[in-house]
Amino acid sequence: MNSRYAEIVSLAKQRVRPVAIANQLGIHPNTVYENIRKARKRGEDIETFAKGREVDADGTGEAISPVTPRNLLIPMRLHSLLELRASERGMTTSEYGQRLLERALLGTVVRHD
Repeated sequence: MNSRYAEIVSLAKQRVRPVAIANQLGIHPNTVYENIRKARKRGEDIETFAKGREVDADGTGEAISPVTPRNLLIPMRLHSLLELRASERGMTTSEYGQRLLERALLGTVVRHD
């Protein structure tokens, strides 16, 4: 197995949540879930992660809020284009990106007044 697989398995065994592993390693969460599934099929003892729960240092677990994505990783070239168009409109890159996504997904721009 490759070192990325070994790193994912090691972190999962330490009860690091898959989304946190993905963020830490800079990979897509689906890659983490896929590797965890493979490891379990190979006999690795990796506990399942309860939705909305996180195991703390003493292992008792504490309730947490669902993760809300705030960042989206995009290629630098696309970011540069968004940044240029946003500045032309007097908006931040995030605001302009959000408007584009809303327009594409909803067919209209949602106003946040």
